[in-house]
This record gives sequence, C-alpha cells and structure tokens, in this order.
Amino acid sequence: MQLKIGRVDLVKGLLRFLRLVAAALVAILLGYLVLVVGFGRMFVAGGEEVGVPEIIGHNVDEAEMMLADAGLVMKEMGVAKGSSLPEGFVVEQDPEPGIKVRKGRTVKVRVSAGLAEVHVPNVVGRTLRQAELVLTRIGLNIGEVTDVHDDTVPKDHVIDQTPKPREKVNRGTKVNLLVSLGSEEVTILMPANLVGLTVDEAAKTLKEYELAVGSVTTEPSTIVPAGRIIRQAPDIGEQVKKGEAVDLVISSGPPAP
Repeated sequence: MQLKIGRVDLVKGLLRFLRLVAAALVAILLGYLVLVVGFGRMFVAGGEEVGVPEIIGHNVDEAEMMLADAGLVMKEMGVAKGSSLPEGFVVEQDPEPGIKVRKGRTVKVRVSAGLAEVHVPNVVGRTLRQAELVLTRIGLNIGEVTDVHDDTVPKDHVIDQTPKPREKVNRGTKVNLLVSLGSEEVTILMPANLVGLTVDEAAKTLKEYELAVGSVTTEPSTIVPAGRIIRQAPDIGEQVKKGEAVDLVISSGPPAP
C-alpha cells in the first residue's frame, strides 16, 4: 500500500514539473514574440523616407530646426568664403533639397564665412563695356546706368560712378554709372534769308538763331549793291547745327570796266 502511494506522488510531482516547464516555455515564447514585434516596429519606423527640406539661405539655427522637424540631423562641414550670404547662413547642403532619404539621415552643410570686401576700382573715363569687365572681374555688378549729354567726355564713356573709387564694399555690390551720350547736337533748318543784308545785319539775324558769321568773301555784281550779301551757305531751308557758322558772299559792286 505504501508503494502504491509513493508511485502516485511521484507521478503527480512529475506532472507538476512538466506543467511548470510548459508555462516557462510559453512565457519565453511570448517574450520572444514581444521583442520581435518591438524591433520590427522600430525597424519599420527607422526605414520611413522623407524629403530633404531646402535650408540654403537660412541661418544655421533655423536650418537645424527645419531638419529636426523632418527627422534629419545636420552636420557642418566647414565654411564657404566669398559667399554673397551673410555670415552663419547655409550656402551648400548634401543631399540636395527634395531628395528622399530615410529618417535619421545626416545632412551635411557648408556655412557662409561672410561677405568678402573689395575696393571699388576707378572706371571713370573707360567705355561702358570696359567698366563692366573691370567690375565683374572682382565680384561687383553694374547697377543703374544713366545716359547724359556731355561736351567733354566721348560718347559711351563713363563720366562718374557711385560708390566712388577706392571705397570698400562687399562683393556683389552694384556700382551705378553716369555715361556720356557725347555732345548734344541740335539740328535745325536754316531759318533766315540773308541775301540783300549787310554783314552786320546778317550777324544780328544769325545770333537770334544761335548761329554765327563764317567766312566772308566778295565778288562783283551788277544786281546786288556793294556791301550787300549775294549768297549764303548753308542756304535757307538747309540743315544746320546750332552754333554753326554761315559763310557769306558780299557784293563788291559792278565789275570794273
């Protein structure tokens, strides 16, 4: 009887042990499944793609925030000298804007070291084309070009400039130029018929039209009295420039017999 009871207890103990082992295996399996699912979700989340925002032209703080909002990381790769952007602004980025990358990706940037300064060259007296070449060669730009008539400076040559020569300015600054159109020549039709007038009378008439007496020659005439004008050049109705001289032919009277 005691032997039978011992066998029963042994069997019950074995069953309890098996149940404990089974429960442990189930717990391990569930834990494994939880870990697999968790890592799978992390992997999927890490593989999400986003478009790289454009951060060129923004200062580094703004650029870093924009990248962080997109799930990206910024890394500075040095400075860019001679940029037209102020100091501390992003000049270059890699990857470029709009490219699809995975979240967590690093975006490399180069930041402006500030505007480089140059001395403005003297372009007064040069042609407009020459001035443009000189200015653009050192990083300056042609600004407003104003054309005016000038009696002393040849046509298409620079009369004045702003900023003035030797001023220190940032690269990219615009230089405004005053350029000569040459002398202002006003052309009119010869307004007066001087035939029959004396030289003094002709001079007064021409002065009213901003003209002057040119060469005066004489020749005999049986028609026009001595001392009076026989011909003029330019003649009435012909083109003449203001300030131009009008040549006169004066009668010396009838020819000698």
